[in-house]
Amino acid sequence: MLRMKITKANMKEIIKPESGQVDYYDTELSGFGVRATAGALIFFVRSTLRGSGKKPFVPIDQYGVFTPEQARNTAKDYLRRLDIGENPHLKHQHKYKIITVKDLYRQYINSRKSPFAGSTKYQCDSWMNNHFKDWQPLPADTITGTMALDRLTSMEKNNGKVQAHNAIKLLRGL
Repeated sequence: MLRMKITKANMKEIIKPESGQVDYYDTELSGFGVRATAGALIFFVRSTLRGSGKKPFVPIDQYGVFTPEQARNTAKDYLRRLDIGENPHLKHQHKYKIITVKDLYRQYINSRKSPFAGSTKYQCDSWMNNHFKDWQPLPADTITGTMALDRLTSMEKNNGKVQAHNAIKLLRGL
């Protein structure tokens, strides 16, 4: 294991191997380093991932795209994340899917153990299409309690309290 202070001046001293790779670790920031390959110098972090005992290799970026100072700042963030048990490597990032109100409604109707009676499904479809049509394309997590209360108030005035409360119960069920 080769050690050196990773600075802009010292990057010129790194010799790229003709084949394979050589890792140079920083003397000041434990876990931060540069991997020299025939084609590039790549900043990386390698430290223990809390809770797993593994030491994943987490690339930061190439020298030239990142300066040593920028890479060191990113490395500090990556080391902090590894220390709390979160792997900062891109392939380990969670990919979140945006679920709309319409998607939730479809899942709600289709995932029931015993399907709704025809008239009940018709009523639920009616509430969704009449009262929440403008909300259907919205991400479900953007609907706030204030929005629901405002909609309830306007539905009570226009459609009556029973219809309004039943429509909100459906929304709450989603």
